[in-house]
Amino acid sequence: ATLISCSVVSLQVMEVELTLAVSKAASAHSGSKRLGTSSISASGNSVSDLSLVNKHLLPVFQEVMEASILKYGGYVAETWHGFYLVAFHNPLAAITWAINVQKELMVAAWQPLILQLDSCCEMLASSAPEGRHPFVFRGPRLKMGLAWGGLQSVGLHETTGRAAYYGPTVNLANRLKAAASGGQVLIATPPEDNFKTKSFIQSQIPNASCFDLGLLQMKDVLGMKHILQVQLQELSHRPFPSLS
Repeated sequence: ATLISCSVVSLQVMEVELTLAVSKAASAHSGSKRLGTSSISASGNSVSDLSLVNKHLLPVFQEVMEASILKYGGYVAETWHGFYLVAFHNPLAAITWAINVQKELMVAAWQPLILQLDSCCEMLASSAPEGRHPFVFRGPRLKMGLAWGGLQSVGLHETTGRAAYYGPTVNLANRLKAAASGGQVLIATPPEDNFKTKSFIQSQIPNASCFDLGLLQMKDVLGMKHILQVQLQELSHRPFPSLS
């Protein structure tokens, strides 16, 4: 299975986290898992900005995410106050979902007042290559990290009764999310598997682009990981800072 978590919305007056984990079925209680994390950020500096986020941003965000998760075969294990935990049996489905939801969020029906927030503003490409989308960003930016491997344990959430996932793969997904910039999807591989993973993704998902971002040591993650940025080809001109 593959899990993806998202944290969202940072304001001066408040922080809200949306954590999504993406997977196909809650019945996947053992074996190899694929995990990912993502977060969108929208920033403002007043109580009125916070009201806009609560009234106009979060409902649209949740509607787009939940429809997209369903479309790509996701199972929502947990959700509350904008937090999601979802799982996929098929890692390719999770990657396909992650790169496509970036565009779905960009073309969503955001209110003009939301698009006036600094980190939700429309950003046109300075010179979009043929076949690329004219916008590089529009609306809140979603940070995403995907990781795969075994899970320490899978149990039942004590409140919802739905699947709850734990283990180093979940931690890796969250560390990747933390390393990502808004609008960026990151995956990690052992250095020796980097080329094979990149080639496999691009052969199986024809509209995907992979960019090698080099090695990164992350907190509480064993060993250096090779980081790949994955995105739709039409959004491959999105600018991102270097990983720290």
